[in-house]
Amino acid sequence: MKDKIRSYLVFATRGYKIVMLFVLPVFLLAVDFMAAVFFRGSAMPAYIMLLIMAEVMSDIWYLGGIQEKNSQKIDYLKTSARGMQIMKNALILDLVRRFVYLVVIAGASWLFTIIFTAGEGVRTKLGPWEVLLAALLIYTLSVLGIFLCRFFSYLWVNLLAAYVEAIAGLVIFLIAAEGFLPVILADIALAILGAGFSILAVKIAMLKVEGSYYDK
Repeated sequence: MKDKIRSYLVFATRGYKIVMLFVLPVFLLAVDFMAAVFFRGSAMPAYIMLLIMAEVMSDIWYLGGIQEKNSQKIDYLKTSARGMQIMKNALILDLVRRFVYLVVIAGASWLFTIIFTAGEGVRTKLGPWEVLLAALLIYTLSVLGIFLCRFFSYLWVNLLAAYVEAIAGLVIFLIAAEGFLPVILADIALAILGAGFSILAVKIAMLKVEGSYYDK
């Protein structure tokens, strides 16, 4: 596991590590906490948009352009016999990090709302299935956006995808949360799509990396 974590961190700049692994989660948890304590509600709709945008936009500084035909991001890996394995570990652990990260933040938001509004007649409409929906929605849309953006090395592509998917994520969540879409069915559909996009993201990236060894 230590080698896998090290492989994941190989591609991350210091700024990426600080912002995405520490600053952003702390900021979002603080917003969730304040929303529950001071406004007696949940900030979940807001951070659905924020997290999708952050995940898609920040990938340009992590593995952005890795699937581009003439990508130079992995040239130095060709000097190592473990280059392919390092890349595979990084891709897989990146997906695992995203999912765990999103589930923890969504769960914390829900718990803050329950704890700080208990006994005050305030009732949140969000239940465990809606919380899972938020996490799966952010994960699935961000993985799809990241997969598509990795064919390009342009920040504007990531920005455009981030905005479009953030809006789509918020709309889908609100439709489901208001009862216009069966939440459990949406969870199942998103779980299947998320798993499919994850497998596709790793396989296509690895094919591109392997092809680069032979100048394909």
